[in-house]
Amino acid sequence: EAGVPSDFTVLDADDQAKACKQAIGEAGEGSDRFTPNSVLSEIGGFKDQLLSPDAAAAQSRDWRARTIARIYAAYEKVLARSSSLDFDDLLCRTANLLRTNEAVREQLQARFRNMLVDEYQDTNHAQFCTVLELAKAHRRLCVVGDPDQSIYGWRGADLRNIMQFEQHFPDAAVVPLGENFRSVRPIVDAASTLIQRNRQRRHKELRSMRGEGEAPVYVRCVDERSEALRVVRELEAGRERGVPWKGMAVLYRMNSMSRVLEEALRRADIPHQVVRGTAFY
Repeated sequence: EAGVPSDFTVLDADDQAKACKQAIGEAGEGSDRFTPNSVLSEIGGFKDQLLSPDAAAAQSRDWRARTIARIYAAYEKVLARSSSLDFDDLLCRTANLLRTNEAVREQLQARFRNMLVDEYQDTNHAQFCTVLELAKAHRRLCVVGDPDQSIYGWRGADLRNIMQFEQHFPDAAVVPLGENFRSVRPIVDAASTLIQRNRQRRHKELRSMRGEGEAPVYVRCVDERSEALRVVRELEAGRERGVPWKGMAVLYRMNSMSRVLEEALRRADIPHQVVRGTAFY
């Protein structure tokens, strides 16, 4: 019903880049000006918005946008010749099928009678349309999400999906979940104060289930090496207070931080283990 052969394949990232490079050539452009990664990012954005190559071309306002739309059309032809789809196709073709094919829509509405969508703040437009079409008939839909935790806008997540949920489902009940069972009150208060700076949000009271505790300390370091040295000093101070090495942990935001931390810990002769990551040494 979606116009896709039953034996289609889904391209991985490498094959997708090869197909895009071929499409760039077939569109009469060079990969020196249009790299596959940058083009695929824009094509993915078009598919998130359910835009066909013709629709993308129609809304183009400059030479680059028109060229990307032309490469998009060539890319779709490359995929069709090999009976292939990319991951964005799995979303946009499903959404378009539900929007345009009443028989399929009714069949799937009858099949999925109750729906739960987690991390709803990170859904894109194609996912939103899929949920909307499936839930139109029975309206038994529960979504869970937090607009304050939406961090995937760079890959198509649309915060409006959760902020405007009641506009699409005006009979929905909203249950705020503000009880934090992991952190002590000073940490929850610090997070809440920061979150309130967000421009697009819905206020909710955050409460700690664990009561009082030590206040977090905010330290600004010059670079990653001074940060690692500060961590070493804190660990050594904890050890002097009688805390065993295994009673202390370092959380780092990015895997690239692990090497400089390992180096600082090795120089200070502090026993350590990298947990759920790859140790450099």
